[in-house]
Amino acid sequence: MNSQFICASISAGRRKKEWLTGSIYEVLGNAATHQFVFYEDESMAKIIKPIIEEVADSIDTDFCATFYVRTKGHPIKIVIYINKEGNFIYFYPLKPYLTKKGYGSKKEKCDLGFYIEQILYFCDHFFIYELYTR
Repeated sequence: MNSQFICASISAGRRKKEWLTGSIYEVLGNAATHQFVFYEDESMAKIIKPIIEEVADSIDTDFCATFYVRTKGHPIKIVIYINKEGNFIYFYPLKPYLTKKGYGSKKEKCDLGFYIEQILYFCDHFFIYELYTR
């Protein structure tokens, strides 16, 4: 697996469990709108429909959910991590990508711009405090 990732720190409901749950559903709704297909694990063999009913018992409880998706033919591991410091969404491309001149070109090779575009789709309607790669 490619060790590089793209992270978005987003605003989401933190005061009440209902707001937090609603925010997770909104993110998953964004994924559905932009045709992300969710899978059970990294093998990408079994398609699932993620349902989150119990998110966290309190604001002090850490919450982490991992999803495997394929969007536009590219597999991605998505980790939603919520703790006292904030709400984070990590994209881990499961295949290597180019760093420039790929996506949108005649050859349509997947590059970093593609993954940034996908995380922006996934976080649509959320204020992104910070967006970085590593």
